[in-house]
Amino acid sequence: MSDRITYLHDEPSRFTSFALGRPGEREFFIYVESAQGATTIACEKSQVIALSERFSELITELRRARLVDSQLLLRPPILDSGDIAFPVVEDFTAGVMGIAWEESTQRVQVEIQGFGDGTIIDLLNDSQSINLEDPPEIMRTFVSIPQIRGFISIVSELSNLGRKPCMFCGLPIDPQGHLCPRANGYRR
Repeated sequence: MSDRITYLHDEPSRFTSFALGRPGEREFFIYVESAQGATTIACEKSQVIALSERFSELITELRRARLVDSQLLLRPPILDSGDIAFPVVEDFTAGVMGIAWEESTQRVQVEIQGFGDGTIIDLLNDSQSINLEDPPEIMRTFVSIPQIRGFISIVSELSNLGRKPCMFCGLPIDPQGHLCPRANGYRR
Protein backbone atom coordinates (compact mmCIF):
# COMPACT_ATOMS: atom_id res chain seq x y z
CA MET A 1 0.00 0.00 0.00
CA SER A 2 1.39 3.42 -0.95
CA ASP A 3 0.95 6.65 0.99
CA ARG A 4 -1.41 9.34 -0.15
CA ILE A 5 0.26 12.48 -1.47
CA THR A 6 -1.30 15.51 0.21
CA TYR A 7 -0.62 19.05 -0.96
CA LEU A 8 -1.48 21.39 1.92
CA HIS A 9 -1.64 25.17 1.48
CA ASP A 10 -2.74 26.86 4.73
CA GLU A 11 -2.77 30.46 3.52
CA PRO A 12 -2.15 30.54 -0.22
CA SER A 13 -0.63 33.62 -1.78
CA ARG A 14 -2.08 32.53 -5.13
CA PHE A 15 -5.29 30.67 -5.99
CA THR A 16 -6.17 30.93 -9.65
CA SER A 17 -7.15 29.15 -12.82
CA PHE A 18 -5.63 29.34 -16.28
CA ALA A 19 -5.95 27.68 -19.67
CA LEU A 20 -3.42 26.74 -22.34
CA GLY A 21 -4.09 26.17 -26.03
CA ARG A 22 -6.54 27.35 -28.66
CA PRO A 23 -10.30 27.49 -28.03
CA GLY A 24 -11.72 24.01 -28.47
CA GLU A 25 -8.36 22.43 -27.59
CA ARG A 26 -7.60 24.24 -24.34
CA GLU A 27 -6.38 22.52 -21.21
CA PHE A 28 -7.56 23.99 -17.91
CA PHE A 29 -5.67 24.13 -14.63
CA ILE A 30 -6.07 25.29 -11.06
CA TYR A 31 -2.91 26.73 -9.56
CA VAL A 32 -2.26 27.16 -5.82
CA GLU A 33 0.89 28.65 -4.32
CA SER A 34 1.83 29.20 -0.69
CA ALA A 35 4.82 29.07 1.63
CA GLN A 36 4.49 25.26 1.40
CA GLY A 37 5.11 25.30 -2.38
CA ALA A 38 3.01 25.28 -5.54
CA THR A 39 0.46 22.79 -6.86
CA THR A 40 -0.87 22.62 -10.42
CA ILE A 41 -4.03 20.58 -10.96
CA ALA A 42 -5.29 19.66 -14.43
CA CYS A 43 -9.07 19.72 -14.80
CA GLU A 44 -11.90 19.97 -17.26
CA LYS A 45 -13.37 23.33 -18.22
CA SER A 46 -16.70 22.20 -16.79
CA GLN A 47 -15.04 21.46 -13.42
CA VAL A 48 -13.50 24.94 -13.21
CA ILE A 49 -16.83 26.56 -14.14
CA ALA A 50 -18.75 24.39 -11.64
CA LEU A 51 -16.30 25.29 -8.85
CA SER A 52 -16.65 28.97 -9.70
CA GLU A 53 -20.47 28.73 -9.69
CA ARG A 54 -20.41 26.92 -6.35
CA PHE A 55 -18.18 29.66 -4.91
CA SER A 56 -20.72 32.27 -6.06
CA GLU A 57 -23.56 30.34 -4.43
CA LEU A 58 -21.55 29.99 -1.21
CA ILE A 59 -20.85 33.73 -1.01
CA THR A 60 -24.55 34.46 -1.55
CA GLU A 61 -25.54 32.02 1.20
CA LEU A 62 -22.92 33.38 3.61
CA ARG A 63 -24.20 36.91 3.00
CA ARG A 64 -27.84 35.87 3.54
CA ALA A 65 -27.07 33.93 6.72
CA ARG A 66 -24.71 36.70 7.95
CA LEU A 67 -21.98 34.14 8.62
CA VAL A 68 -19.20 36.22 7.08
CA ASP A 69 -17.67 39.44 8.34
CA SER A 70 -19.23 42.18 6.18
CA GLN A 71 -15.81 43.87 5.81
CA LEU A 72 -14.57 40.79 3.92
CA LEU A 73 -17.37 41.17 1.40
CA LEU A 74 -16.44 44.82 0.80
CA ARG A 75 -12.81 44.09 -0.02
CA PRO A 76 -11.99 44.09 -3.73
CA PRO A 77 -11.41 40.72 -5.40
CA ILE A 78 -7.81 39.54 -5.62
CA LEU A 79 -7.32 39.10 -9.35
CA ASP A 80 -4.40 36.75 -9.83
CA SER A 81 -3.24 36.96 -13.40
CA GLY A 82 0.45 36.56 -12.57
CA ASP A 83 2.90 34.51 -14.54
CA ILE A 84 2.88 30.74 -14.34
CA ALA A 85 6.24 28.96 -14.69
CA PHE A 86 6.65 27.08 -17.96
CA PRO A 87 6.65 24.29 -18.83
CA VAL A 88 3.46 23.59 -16.91
CA VAL A 89 3.74 20.28 -15.09
CA GLU A 90 0.55 19.05 -13.48
CA ASP A 91 0.81 17.43 -10.08
CA PHE A 92 -2.40 15.46 -10.64
CA THR A 93 -5.73 15.51 -12.49
CA ALA A 94 -8.82 16.62 -10.59
CA GLY A 95 -11.49 14.07 -9.85
CA VAL A 96 -13.72 15.26 -7.01
CA MET A 97 -13.86 18.77 -5.56
CA GLY A 98 -15.33 19.86 -2.25
CA ILE A 99 -15.70 23.18 -0.45
CA ALA A 100 -16.70 24.10 3.10
CA TRP A 101 -16.96 27.34 5.09
CA GLU A 102 -14.64 27.64 8.09
CA GLU A 103 -16.40 30.21 10.25
CA SER A 104 -13.60 30.39 12.84
CA THR A 105 -11.02 31.51 10.24
CA GLN A 106 -13.48 33.23 7.84
CA ARG A 107 -12.00 31.19 4.99
CA VAL A 108 -13.26 28.63 2.50
CA GLN A 109 -11.72 25.17 2.71
CA VAL A 110 -11.16 23.78 -0.77
CA GLU A 111 -10.24 20.15 -1.37
CA ILE A 112 -9.50 18.65 -4.74
CA GLN A 113 -8.96 14.91 -4.98
CA GLY A 114 -7.28 13.22 -7.91
CA PHE A 115 -7.93 9.81 -9.39
CA GLY A 116 -6.38 6.86 -7.59
CA ASP A 117 -7.41 3.28 -8.18
CA GLY A 118 -10.95 4.36 -9.04
CA THR A 119 -12.13 4.57 -5.43
CA ILE A 120 -13.53 7.92 -4.30
CA ILE A 121 -12.93 8.98 -0.70
CA ASP A 122 -15.39 11.17 1.19
CA LEU A 123 -13.84 14.64 1.10
CA LEU A 124 -13.97 16.83 4.20
CA ASN A 125 -14.56 13.78 6.42
CA ASP A 126 -11.23 12.55 7.70
CA SER A 127 -12.80 10.49 10.48
CA GLN A 128 -13.20 7.49 8.20
CA SER A 129 -10.04 5.51 7.53
CA ILE A 130 -10.10 3.65 4.23
CA ASN A 131 -7.24 1.44 3.10
CA LEU A 132 -6.51 1.74 -0.60
CA GLU A 133 -3.72 0.26 -2.67
CA ASP A 134 -3.33 3.43 -4.72
CA PRO A 135 -4.84 6.35 -2.77
CA PRO A 136 -5.56 9.46 -4.85
CA GLU A 137 -3.61 12.66 -4.39
CA ILE A 138 -5.39 15.48 -2.61
CA MET A 139 -4.87 19.21 -2.40
CA ARG A 140 -6.27 21.08 0.60
CA THR A 141 -6.24 24.86 0.99
CA PHE A 142 -8.00 27.62 2.93
CA VAL A 143 -8.87 30.57 0.69
CA SER A 144 -10.09 34.07 1.60
CA ILE A 145 -13.31 35.60 0.24
CA PRO A 146 -11.38 38.18 -1.88
CA GLN A 147 -9.35 35.32 -3.42
CA ILE A 148 -12.58 33.41 -4.14
CA ARG A 149 -14.12 36.47 -5.80
CA GLY A 150 -10.96 36.90 -7.90
CA PHE A 151 -11.13 33.22 -8.93
CA ILE A 152 -14.76 33.71 -10.02
CA SER A 153 -13.77 36.71 -12.18
CA ILE A 154 -10.86 34.90 -13.81
CA VAL A 155 -12.97 31.82 -14.60
CA SER A 156 -15.68 34.04 -16.09
CA GLU A 157 -13.08 35.68 -18.32
CA LEU A 158 -11.60 32.30 -19.34
CA SER A 159 -14.99 30.85 -20.25
CA ASN A 160 -15.87 33.93 -22.33
CA LEU A 161 -12.66 33.51 -24.35
CA GLY A 162 -13.77 30.08 -25.58
CA ARG A 163 -15.69 29.10 -28.67
CA LYS A 164 -18.92 30.95 -29.32
CA PRO A 165 -22.14 28.92 -28.99
CA CYS A 166 -24.29 28.11 -32.01
CA MET A 167 -27.39 30.33 -32.00
CA PHE A 168 -29.54 27.34 -32.99
CA CYS A 169 -28.39 24.48 -30.74
CA GLY A 170 -26.09 26.12 -28.16
CA LEU A 171 -23.16 23.79 -28.86
CA PRO A 172 -19.72 25.40 -29.32
CA ILE A 173 -18.75 26.28 -32.89
CA ASP A 174 -15.28 25.30 -34.11
CA PRO A 175 -13.49 27.71 -36.49
CA GLN A 176 -14.37 25.34 -39.37
CA GLY A 177 -18.04 25.13 -38.26
CA HIS A 178 -19.93 22.29 -36.60
CA LEU A 179 -22.57 19.68 -37.35
CA CYS A 180 -25.68 21.29 -35.91
CA PRO A 181 -28.34 18.85 -34.66
CA ARG A 182 -30.99 21.53 -35.19
CA ALA A 183 -30.05 21.67 -38.88
CA ASN A 184 -30.39 17.89 -39.35
CA GLY A 185 -26.63 17.44 -39.25
CA TYR A 186 -25.71 20.11 -41.78
CA ARG A 187 -22.69 22.24 -41.16
CA ARG A 188 -23.21 25.75 -39.82
